[in-house]
Amino acid sequence: MSNRDKGNIYESVACSYLIGNGYMICERNLSTGVGEIDILAKKDNILVLVEVKGKSSERFGHPLEFITKNKLLRIKKAYNLLLSQGVLPEHEIVRVDLIYFKPNSEYVHIIGDDWIL
Repeated sequence: MSNRDKGNIYESVACSYLIGNGYMICERNLSTGVGEIDILAKKDNILVLVEVKGKSSERFGHPLEFITKNKLLRIKKAYNLLLSQGVLPEHEIVRVDLIYFKPNSEYVHIIGDDWIL
């Protein structure tokens, strides 16, 4: 199975989890020249940009190690670009969350800090 196929499976499971926890999925795989947003969701008037990570092994590092400041900056730049192009509606509160999958297929949802635009 390709990494892209695995990524699609992880994102589908993450979407199901989010829906089951009261989130509305707005978009998936929003890609720009400056970054990508894996899942765009809403809950309680908060727009949530969800990064999904999964690893079949932690031999090369824990999934959290792949969420760098640079990665978060690219997610925010992608959001700002899509907002400026009118692709996304403006929200007062935006949050970046992480859902990562462990090698045993368990997953963890880390809720990020809100940032106000």
